[in-house]
Amino acid sequence: MGRAIGSGAFGKVFEAIKSSDGSKKAVKIVPTMLMQKQEINMVRKVHTEAERVNRDASNVMNVEAVYNGSQETKVVTDLLTGGELLDYLFDKNCDLEEVEAAELSKQLLESINTCHKAGVAHLDVKPENFVFKTSPADTRNSPENLVLIDFGSATEAGCAHQQGETTLERSAGTAAYMAPELLDKKASLASDLWSVGCVSYIMLTGTMAFHDDSHPEDLRSGNFNKTDAAYTKLSPEARSFVETLVHPDPKKRMTVDEALKHDFIKKSANC
Repeated sequence: MGRAIGSGAFGKVFEAIKSSDGSKKAVKIVPTMLMQKQEINMVRKVHTEAERVNRDASNVMNVEAVYNGSQETKVVTDLLTGGELLDYLFDKNCDLEEVEAAELSKQLLESINTCHKAGVAHLDVKPENFVFKTSPADTRNSPENLVLIDFGSATEAGCAHQQGETTLERSAGTAAYMAPELLDKKASLASDLWSVGCVSYIMLTGTMAFHDDSHPEDLRSGNFNKTDAAYTKLSPEARSFVETLVHPDPKKRMTVDEALKHDFIKKSANC
């Protein structure tokens, strides 16, 4: 086991070398009693479905192996060295040109699309849960560089945008990014699209559409600040993209496929 490269509330992550081929891996060590089997199952479901139809799933974290012990469980994944999207946004003071915000939004959508094609809703889409494979120094020239991680809230939701609505047994998501239906423990694939809109809003304006202490009625009505100076200066395409994702009615939100075809995403340098 190599150096520690991260830690969280329930465990630590170390760099490791795979003895069979010398490749670098990440190993997450968590107390066995806290291990979430559902998270592993959802990740494997995404990759199994991708393999079945010969679809690339490298934009979603992969679980290579799980070693269960009586006290600790070790989860082996790919090593991602580029850092979190959140840190990248902080480093740039959230001062992104629309073309770069479009490219990042496109990569977010493509990761979520990989999940949705397998009927899995992630339900905790936020900047902290996207990690760059390699340096994000020039995102425009780094297509498919973002990887979606942390499937602790993920659930099966069918393969239809709305028809797969499911009732959750527990709360899911992070308040500032969670779709309003999650307040009632209802979720569908559409729930992830709301969150993408919230993340895109941050990248485009440098501010948050909602906050952890936002009033539930603001979420239920989709009432975010559309008069903010930075928001009003955005192109019509950027505002349309956000507003058709951050919509209180899940049935009126764009699907992933529709969002990827939106005029705002076409601004991406890699379209």
